[in-house]
Amino acid sequence: MPVLPGVYRAREMGALLRRPAELADLVPQLADRTRLVLPRRGHGRVRDMVGQLVEDGVAVLPDAVSAEFLEAARADLDHFVGEIPGLLGTTRVKPASTGGLREYEVHEWQRDLGIHRTHDPLMVLPGYVEFLLLPELREVAAGYLGRRWLYQAMIATRTGPTTLTDRRGFAGWHHDARGQKLNAILLMDDVGADGSATVVIRGSHRLVYSRARRLRNFLPDGEIEQLCRQPAYDEIVACARAGSIVFFDSQALHRGRRSPHPRDAYQVNLMTKRSHLWRHEIRQDRWTALPPQSRRLLRRRSDLTVVA
Repeated sequence: MPVLPGVYRAREMGALLRRPAELADLVPQLADRTRLVLPRRGHGRVRDMVGQLVEDGVAVLPDAVSAEFLEAARADLDHFVGEIPGLLGTTRVKPASTGGLREYEVHEWQRDLGIHRTHDPLMVLPGYVEFLLLPELREVAAGYLGRRWLYQAMIATRTGPTTLTDRRGFAGWHHDARGQKLNAILLMDDVGADGSATVVIRGSHRLVYSRARRLRNFLPDGEIEQLCRQPAYDEIVACARAGSIVFFDSQALHRGRRSPHPRDAYQVNLMTKRSHLWRHEIRQDRWTALPPQSRRLLRRRSDLTVVA
């Protein structure tokens, strides 16, 4: 029997031999999982990060950026929040994780949740590009995903404090339903054990999901509790100092916990399937100010348009 209905561990694959149609549906995920046993690239702490990702599905890289970088990034977010009333209303379409296309707001202001978010940070945050180009971020991506990794989605968020235990949206337990994908979150504030942290179920990046579980990729708390009663799974709260990058395999079950503590963060999601890339834009003046090798890297690894 599967650990949860439609959620399978490696030990349960043999039982599916009698149900070939169901097994065939899982083959792409099983193929993605082979990367977890392949040799890994990197050296020093990059190698350590990749090894921890393979083992647990989550890893924290401390001191990834300087205090000066954080100060400038917070100032960029301050400006974005001040400008957001004039930015609202722009929509695009993106590939949905469950198939087809989905319309979304490029810039969001969720007043009830106290969240400001942009899905096009290269247009509104001058320093965001430096985050994308961090050597260690790119080396971890290559070590975990392979040489053909891509910038799938770029995001920046200011999450306000709350005393409510709100489980809407990303605050609920879910996996990203996209297969081979690595999320990286740069924390601009210290995030303690009681803070607005990303919480990941250790080892759940090795699970595979039926089609029904991919179409409805949120799990209720009761099922998470049942999973964590198994010896291989437990919650990891990704608490860390400001300037750290939290990496996690988004095939793992995870949630973004709300708390009385605010959090500013830059995020980039990385994967290998070009058909899943979101469209992004960058202003001409910021583009021409980049070194040629940085422009080549961004062109090759993202769906990026330069605009006047």
